[in-house]
Amino acid sequence: MLAAQTVRNGHPSTLGPLNLGWAVCAVVVNMALIAAHSLYLARVCSVRTTEVQGLARSVLGASLALLLLETLSGAPLPLREVWLSGACSFALLVIGRGAFTGWLRRNRAAGRFVRDVVLVGADVDAVELAAVMREHPELGFRPSGYLGASGFADVIEAPHLGAVTDVVDVVERTAATGVVLIASALPADVLNTIARRLLDQGVHVHLSSGLRGIAHQRFRATPLAHEPLVYLEPASLTPWQVACKRMIDVIGAVVGMIITAPIMLLAVLAIKLESPGPALFRQERVGRNGERFTFLKLRTMVNNAEALRAEIETHNQRISGPLFKSADDPRITRVGRLLRTTSIDELPQLWNVLQGTMSLVGPRPALPSEVAQFDEKLRARLSVAPGLTGLWQIEARDNPSFGPYRRLDLFYVENWSAWLDIRILFTTIVRVVHRATRVARRADDIKAGAAPSVVLD
Repeated sequence: MLAAQTVRNGHPSTLGPLNLGWAVCAVVVNMALIAAHSLYLARVCSVRTTEVQGLARSVLGASLALLLLETLSGAPLPLREVWLSGACSFALLVIGRGAFTGWLRRNRAAGRFVRDVVLVGADVDAVELAAVMREHPELGFRPSGYLGASGFADVIEAPHLGAVTDVVDVVERTAATGVVLIASALPADVLNTIARRLLDQGVHVHLSSGLRGIAHQRFRATPLAHEPLVYLEPASLTPWQVACKRMIDVIGAVVGMIITAPIMLLAVLAIKLESPGPALFRQERVGRNGERFTFLKLRTMVNNAEALRAEIETHNQRISGPLFKSADDPRITRVGRLLRTTSIDELPQLWNVLQGTMSLVGPRPALPSEVAQFDEKLRARLSVAPGLTGLWQIEARDNPSFGPYRRLDLFYVENWSAWLDIRILFTTIVRVVHRATRVARRADDIKAGAAPSVVLD
């Protein structure tokens, strides 16, 4: 409300007693509505779209409540202030909660605030689910053991804790905070009995459907005589969606090139001043339908980096896959490290987007040598145009495992939509700004002679 008054008056304002009372009412109502939407529960806020939708409804409800109180009390409260206040509140809630989520993910990746869960049931689905938990520690789930058939301990990488009927005793003994029921590994009567026993004991229960690579938005609850039934919406790609994606690409590339032109010019000058060689790096990559194209980016390594690749193969931090990454790669220049951390080195790819060889959003373009090692299933990522950013980029860019790269790219191919692209673009901008802020903070710490407050990725 203070911001709204400042906008209305055209100069910094203060809240009088009456408006301060309105502000307190708005905060109380807003918090009550946020609680009513269960937005203080991790299992609800883990889905970002659900969280944002709940915040929007809460802020709208608080604004309507203010208008109702104003009508009942007869006290003056300008309508414009109400809506401006609501807009500011919504923006700050989304930004603040997003920042907290980022902080929490980093801490969970470091092993803090992690929930130990017991897997109930042992089959291929349990193995794959345990792998997802290990490869994404930032999600906060850690399999402390499993129940069911013995012989899966090595592949699940968790101890065998007994039979599924021992689940209540095992949860109490291991101090696990929840269980994941593997529906595909349990008979229906056993599944029903165990689920009810756990719920009666106040245990958090997750249920795995056994389906992989299908977006949760495509699941539609369709109860049959009050029995839980889920309808799977087909992945439909209409001509309108394809045209919309291309329109977003062209507009985004043109606007992006205009806005970032001064940044790219400064980056080119910095590259030329630090090391000899061209500022622009060209490389052959594989695009849609396997067609090869010239991939552009700002040079972040010494000029003969490709010739030195064989000498640092042992530095590869990527696990079990054809990708290569080394945080301490000696070929990277000082300017290049800054450009990589802030993603400025990727800006020339806006020209690739404008040409149509790339899209703003999609799987990252792979090298021909990497594609040669892809299996038939992973080659499905070549059915869409490669992207400047993508789902893997925003969720697992620094994850050393090849599993997230494979899973997230295939997920995007099967579930992409215009809305998913917009969400990825927005998240990318937030992440890039966040990374740039961390770099600036680290530079300030170094100048002040203090220990760095952050560590570069």
